[in-house]
Order: sequence, then structure tokens, then C-alpha cells
Amino acid sequence: MLSLHTSNRLEALAQSLAQSIQEPLRSALAHELVVVQSQGMARWLKLQLAQHHGICSNCDCPFPRAISYAAFRAVLPDLPAEMLYDPEVLVWRVMKQLPLLLGEPGFEGLQNYLSPGKDSRKLFQLAERIAYLFDQYLVFRPELILEWEQGREDHWQAKLWREVSTLFSQQHPAALQARFLAHLDGAGAQAAGLPERISIFGISALPPFYMRTFAALSRNVQVNLFLLEPCQEFWGYISSEREQEKALKKHGKGASAAAELHLERGNRLLASMGQLGRDFLHLVQDTGEWQETDSPLFFDPGEQTVLTCIQSDILNLRDRGKDAVEKKVISADDTSVQVHSCHSPLRELEVLYDHLLAWFESDSKLAPRDILVMIPDIELYAPFIHAVFDSPEQDQLRIPFSLADRTARTQSHLIETFLGILNLAGSRLGVSSVLALLESEPVREKFGIEEADLELIRHWVEEVRIRWGQDQQQRVALGLPAWPENSWQHGLGRLLLGYAMAAHGEKLFRDILPYDDIEGGAADVLGNLVEFLERLFDTLKSLEKLRRLDEWVSTLQGVLKNFFEPGEDEESEVQVLRGCLEKLARASERSGFDQPVELAVILEQLNRDLSEDRFGAGYLTGGITFCALKPMRSIPAKIICLLGMNDRAFPRASARLSFDLMEQAPRLGDRSSREDDRYLFLETLLSARERLYLSYVGQSIRDNSESPPSVLVSELMDYIGQGFELPGQDVIAGHILTRHRLQAFSSAYFRGGRLFSYSRENLRASQAIQPARCSPAPFISSPLAEPEPERRRLSLQTLAEFLRHPARFLATQRLGIQLLSAGAALEEREPFAIDSLDGYLLKEELLELRLADLRVQDSRQLIRASGRLPAGIAGDIHYAQLGRDVEAFFKQLQPYKPKNFDPPVSFDLEVGDFLISGHFSRITPAGLLFYRPATIKPKDLLHAWVEHLLWNAIEREEKPATTVVLGTKSLWNISPVAEPLPVLEQLLQLYWTGLSQPLKFFPESSYAFAKADFKVRNGNAGKTVKQPMDFAQEKWNGNDFGTPGECEDAYFTLFFKDGDVLDDDFEERARTVFDPFFECAQETEL
Repeated sequence: MLSLHTSNRLEALAQSLAQSIQEPLRSALAHELVVVQSQGMARWLKLQLAQHHGICSNCDCPFPRAISYAAFRAVLPDLPAEMLYDPEVLVWRVMKQLPLLLGEPGFEGLQNYLSPGKDSRKLFQLAERIAYLFDQYLVFRPELILEWEQGREDHWQAKLWREVSTLFSQQHPAALQARFLAHLDGAGAQAAGLPERISIFGISALPPFYMRTFAALSRNVQVNLFLLEPCQEFWGYISSEREQEKALKKHGKGASAAAELHLERGNRLLASMGQLGRDFLHLVQDTGEWQETDSPLFFDPGEQTVLTCIQSDILNLRDRGKDAVEKKVISADDTSVQVHSCHSPLRELEVLYDHLLAWFESDSKLAPRDILVMIPDIELYAPFIHAVFDSPEQDQLRIPFSLADRTARTQSHLIETFLGILNLAGSRLGVSSVLALLESEPVREKFGIEEADLELIRHWVEEVRIRWGQDQQQRVALGLPAWPENSWQHGLGRLLLGYAMAAHGEKLFRDILPYDDIEGGAADVLGNLVEFLERLFDTLKSLEKLRRLDEWVSTLQGVLKNFFEPGEDEESEVQVLRGCLEKLARASERSGFDQPVELAVILEQLNRDLSEDRFGAGYLTGGITFCALKPMRSIPAKIICLLGMNDRAFPRASARLSFDLMEQAPRLGDRSSREDDRYLFLETLLSARERLYLSYVGQSIRDNSESPPSVLVSELMDYIGQGFELPGQDVIAGHILTRHRLQAFSSAYFRGGRLFSYSRENLRASQAIQPARCSPAPFISSPLAEPEPERRRLSLQTLAEFLRHPARFLATQRLGIQLLSAGAALEEREPFAIDSLDGYLLKEELLELRLADLRVQDSRQLIRASGRLPAGIAGDIHYAQLGRDVEAFFKQLQPYKPKNFDPPVSFDLEVGDFLISGHFSRITPAGLLFYRPATIKPKDLLHAWVEHLLWNAIEREEKPATTVVLGTKSLWNISPVAEPLPVLEQLLQLYWTGLSQPLKFFPESSYAFAKADFKVRNGNAGKTVKQPMDFAQEKWNGNDFGTPGECEDAYFTLFFKDGDVLDDDFEERARTVFDPFFECAQETEL
């Protein structure tokens, strides 16, 4: 018997189901069968049954396909326990048979698509789509499949199906249903194995295939259909405005002829969004003799709020604001329907969080389990959900939540790493991709690598300049020159050889330059790294071979075993991977597909399986549930929130294949993802009991331009605008729709009104950016305590280091603060040119060789082996240019540098309360010599100035008190200082002050100011119209040509955040340091 139970409330249907199954089945061991379409609905229903009966046990919730095959087996006992037909198997059958048929008539289009070349991945993707289409035919066009098998059609799809279906031997759903129906139609047909009772619950629509099956079952079995019906009136022939326009246009009539054509709209929301339900309603009526329950299960929610009014209008087929139904005047306190426009998904979550807190504060009976949050793209929003809800400002503001419907791939770092290994096969083996594998804890556990070792490994990789490629053979295979530098093999050779022997950067061993900086416990880390890389490269090499499916399963199981040591937390993730591999093995065995395929095909299959496989946790666990917005999941809740309701994101577009025969001749009951989503939105609207909260990204994060919401949200707002009013203001713009600010700390959230926030941090931030704000307190607001007396004993290098960067010296030496720059991404390209830093270091190395009377060409192999030169001729050209630059500078240096420097001179000098010690090394018969194969910078002059003052202050044994500073573009001659001690004492006082507070002395800016100022005061400014401070500002702020200013230095930013730092104090410091220097120094441009 067929029994139809309808209601506009899912809770009423659950109660009716509970009453219908209260009568026990004849067998105590028999299972109660309730057919559902989603696991979420199954869980909610079991909770409802347990609440009604006190327990829910021995209740199975199969999907329609599973229950149908169970019914076929009960009637047709010759069927195996597992259906021979499987969509997964069908894919491989199509992939095997399709290439064999490409030469036949009708297959020309497919042949053109798949040629030229044999791209097995492309073939697999096509086979997937064809198999999916065949599977849809079996459910929505079973008679079409049966006609093909009888040879009635001869197009390419029919030919292909006849070939691939031979494996199933009439065991596919269409053939089984035909046999099933024929058996039940036979005289005296009985099936002892059929279940006693079947209930179908919470399914919005079923294909005719399943409806025919259930109708046939009802002759022997009690079949109950519990259907969520939005309207208690007959609404099967209402039509939306768009449908009416199409009908009038088709009949060539105007809008006034709607009544003549009997076009009824009823409720505009129901007419627009309810097509799926209307079609299913007709399908139910056409399927069989359904006995409808006598007791009405429809409940009118009343008209207390906007939400209940809309639900009541749909129930009673009213169109508020039209057809003599007056507008409803609503209260300003009515927030039952809310729409929020935000700038980003993160802002959507932040706004939702504040509203949740407000709801909990206003309703003490509201519990987190009463709130359901659904999102079309849960993967996109998952990181933002964790960011907002995992880290509340206070523990008392923590809201319990669970996150459901995330795929196994996105939830599991182990699975992502496993796929990362497979994706490396055939790749360039870029350094970032390879090292990313070691971020997985199970991989590190397998090879004995600690997390703390990763920084050391990264340092080694940067130092030996590994960029990409296993070795030179891989580069040859890619059609590139056979150069070994910057490859993994070359870098590992340098590391291992460096541990075995010390070369000090001067010796090659079989064209390898040992890397010396490995000793002690680092050797263990290196050994583990080498083991990991060798196993990885061997594995990747083996993955390049073609294999049969069963061989791929064994190979990938080996990868899982060889690279992962899962703990208890990762065991479930490993089981998911093993399950996917076992499914692939079964498909191989059952499909008869024995052709070797490449790894790309297997990856395509795994990616699809892992994107569909879910761990199944997180749904209705007691906290707020965040889940995907899916059809057949209209579970009621006090508050339902829909996020991500953006234009084009929902409803989802229906993607159809060009060769889909169903699209060419649509029928009642055909599925459309767009219509599914429209009906899902309608069911969600009916399922919210107290509040419906909608949000979308409606404002650009870049320019604040507005974007429309989903068309469904727009239709809902249009309906509210048509049927409701709020005295004195626009009901939509002034009440329903709230446009939020870009930043959560906007002052608008703390003035009261519709915008609000519970965040104290954002309140403080808002107050801090008000126009009347005070400047932030400096990092050091008052001088530090007097430094230790021992700091009065210092070296020449210490004083020079202080003057080169006083702020950094204070932070590192007094405060113990070292500001590390953010780790830059590892470079994955071999050098095509030499950057400025490497160029300078190479010039220094080559210059020292030249000064030692060695040829520059002799060091080319050493430098090439270090990986710093571009490969091939480009490296030779760059190296030759370096050699020419060094040779030119060597010639400039010749007049000033003797063949050998004089012996070093050490000293200890008392200057007031200070004692300075050090030694001079570059002593010539003419005095001190400084040289740099680059442009001389202020920091170089400061260092030379300190040494020059000390050289003038000590006993020199009648050696000249002059100093020469030589660069590529300038020559500085510093003459003797008559009274060096007072100048030194001034610098030492600056040093002592700079140990307690930051000094406004910035080498580049101070030098630029002091140089221009000294010229102005001495009448040497020339015709320039720029003031001394203009030169300082340019160095401090940078320029428009990409040259950064000193203000961007991290240490200067730390101590001097705001305000004009180039003030009188700055000028005084600059003159104190540089005026004595300029009085003695003479610059000559070269």
C-alpha cells in the first residue's frame, strides 16, 4: 500500500513517521528501513526518533539506489550480493572500449577531440563524463538503454553502450528493474525476502525510476512517503512570472490574457522557486494510488514576524501586496529576516560571530545546537571559520561549533603530502615543492627529522644553492644543457663532501666544492635528509613507468608505507587512502581493464575520490553546525544562517554535456542543479523557526563598489519590499539589508544602532584611529638604566659598528632584540644573472686573488662549482665582466697599495673614561688604506674615520697620519687630525648615550645633510637650489625610482614610528659626527 504523509513542518513528518513505525515489525531482528538522501538527514531523523521513542535502534537509512537493489535481490534471487554494475567500473569499461571504436562511423567528433597524440588523461576525463551520462540514462531514461541493447539505434552512444554493457550481463539498474517489474506483474508473484515496511523521508524529489520501483513494491510492502509540502493548497499548476511571460509569448497574447490561459501565479516565491517540488508532486500523482493521511499535518505559523508571514503566505498560497492582500506593517524590532552585505568571507564570519553573541545574550534559552550555518562553498570558508571561532578574545565568548562536509583531502595534511609526492613525478623537483613534504609530521617521523631541523635544512639548501632538478641527466631529458650546478645531486655532493673534508672554499674534488659548515650533530640531520631524498628520487623515477591498475595499487601502497609513519591521529587519514586504493583495485578486477596507464590517470581518479570522500564527522554534534548547502538537507532549526549567498555562487549553474540526449528532449522529473538549489532555498526558508540570516559579499574590498547578491536573495527582498512596510523608512535599505564596513574596527560599530560589535580589541583600535588620538608612545619613552661599567672598555670594531647603525646596536646589544626579516621564498630558478650582493662578494674574492698575484681565471671553476654563476656561456660572460671590473679596480689601487702591507699595529688607548683597543692591518708607507670594489657608502667612511682618529691618537713611530679610502667612483684623502682625542671623546659620548636611548643619527640621511650643510656654511654650495634638509629627506624617504629610504629600516621603524625625526636633534647629531670629518677629508670623483 502507498501512504502519503505531507506537512510543511519536518518535525511533524518525523513525529508521523515515529507513530507509523510504533507498531513493531513481525520479526524482532528485522531492520526498520527509512530511505533518505543525505547522511545529515539520517542523523537528524534518528535523533528525532530517539527523542520520541526514548531510543532509536535497528533503524537503517539507506539511499534510494541501495534499497532498490535490495528489493531487486529479494524478488530476483539469482542476483549477487553486490551489484555487478558500478559507475566506477563503467568509467574503466568506457576507457577500454572507446579507443577501439574511434575508427567507426559516428565517432568522428570524439576522434577529433582525442587526437593528435595519445593523451590517456584526456581519454580518462572523457570516459568519466560518458560514464556519468550513461549512469544518468539508467535512472532517467532506462527505456532508452533497453532500446539500445535491442539494437534499435546505431549512433555512437548506442554502439559504445552495447560494447561496455557486455560486462554487466543485463545486471544494470534498467535491466534489473524491467525484470523486477515483470516478475511482480506475474500471476501470484510473491517475494518472501522483501521488507515488511519501507518509509521514504525528507526527499524533495525522486527520479521516475525509483518511483516506479516503490510503486511496484507497494503491492507487497507498506510504502510510506513523508513529503515536505510547502503549501496546503493545490499548487501544481501555478507558474512564475517568467513562465507566464514565456507562455503568453508562445500564444502571441498580451499580459491581460493570463486569465484566459488559466495562468495562476499564487505566491510568487513558491512559483519561482518551487518548480522541483511541483514536478515531483505531479510525478507522485502519476505513479500510483497514494493513500493520503486523514489528519492534517499543516501548521500555520501565524503572522507575528516577517519570517512567519512569508511562511504563512506560502502555506496559504497568498501573494502579499498583490491580489487584495494588504501589506503588513512590521515592527522596527522585527529581525526575523536579515540580509548582510560584507566585503569578504572573513568579514561575513566576523559579523556572524557578533550576531551570535547578541542572540545568546538576548535569549537565555537559545543553545548552540539550535543554530545551523550553511554555505555553498564550505571549503572556501573553512579557514575563516577557524580563524574567527577558534580564537575568541575571551574564553567566555567562545562558541562551540563543528565543521562538517569538508573533504578528506582538504582536512588531511597527510593526504595532501601523499598527493604532493605523486605530483612531483615528472616535475622539475623545485626546492620548495620537495622541502614542503618535510612539513608533514608522519614523513619527518619516518626519517627521524625533527621540526627544529627544517630551518637548518633550509639554510643548507640556500647555502649550496640548490634550485631545481635531480641531476644533470634530468635536465638533458628536458632538452636543456647538461650542467650539474644548482641541482639536488650537486648540492648533496657539496654537503656530504664538506663533512668528509675541509676545503675552505679553495679546493675542488672531482669538480665538487665541499661545503665546510657541517659538524657535530648536524651530520645526523644530513644523513636523514640524504636518506629521504634518495628514497624520494628512486620513487619518483619508478612512478614514470606505465602500469596496469592493479600494479599501480601495489606501487602506491608502497609509497604510503615508505614515506609515512602515521600516529594515532593520522590513522583515519591513512585508512581513507587505503580505501581509495582498494576501490581502484576492485574497479581493476571487475572492469577487465588491463591496459597500462600513466600516473596522471591514477592521480585524476584519486583526486576525484578524495574530493568526494569525507570523514563524516561534525554534523549535529551539539554546537553550532557549519556545513555545506546541499539539496535534501532542509533540516529545521531555530536559527538558520546562509553565508556566501553571492551572485553566481548560488544557485549553482547546471552544466550539461553537448551530447546529452536528455537535454535534447527534457521530461518531467529530470534533474537540474539550478532548480535543486532554488527549491533548497525555499525549503530552508520554511525550515527556519525564529530567524533567517543571510549574508553575501556585496561590496568590493578594493573600491567598495557594490555587487548584487544571489538572485534568490534578491527575489526574497523584492517580496518583502512588495508585501511589508515600516513607517518612516524603506523596509529593505533601512531595516532588512545591512551594509557593513570594510574593517571590523570601524567606529560605526561602537556608536550604537544596527552596526555593533562585542570586540574589545576592535574598540581599542577604533579609539586609536580617531582624529583626536594621541601619538603612540615611543618604543623607549625614557632613557634606559646606565649601562654596565664594563661597556666603557670597547674595541675599535665596536665603536665603528655603533656608528654604522646606532638603532640596531641599541636593540641587539642592550635590549637583546634582533629583528629578523621574514623568510623569503626559496628561489627555484637557476641564476640567469648575478645579483648586486653576489656580484660585490665575488668582486671582493677575485680582488684578493688578484692582489695575491693569482690569475682571476684560475678561480672560475671554484666559483662555478659554488653555484653562483649562470650556466654555460652566460656564466662565462658574467664572469669575464667581473674579471674586467676587478682588473680595472686593481689598476686604480696600484698607486696606493704596496706589494706588502706593513706589520699590523695593536693598541690600547684611554680616552677620558673609556679604554679602546684594537689593531690596524692595512698600513702602508703613506698611512692607512681602505678600499672597496664598489661605491663608497657613508658607513664605509664612518668606519675609516674611526680608524683614522685612533691612528692619529696613538704612537705611530713617525708613520704618516693620513688615510686613503678608495672606491670604484671616488677617492677620499683624509689628512691628519691635530687634536683627535676631543673628537674621539665626542663619538664615545654619543656611543654612551646611544646605549640608553635611540639617537636620531641615520648614516645615509645624516651624511647627506651634513655634507650639504658643510658646503653651505663654507660657501661651496654652488648653484643648487636644494636645501641641506632636502638631501636628507630624499635619503630618508627614498625616491620615485624604486630606491627605498632609510625610514623603511626595521630598527629605525621600531624606535621612530611617527613624527618628524629629521629635526634639530637630528641636525646636531649629524654635524657632531661629520663636521670634523669634512674638515679633514677631500673627495675626488673618479
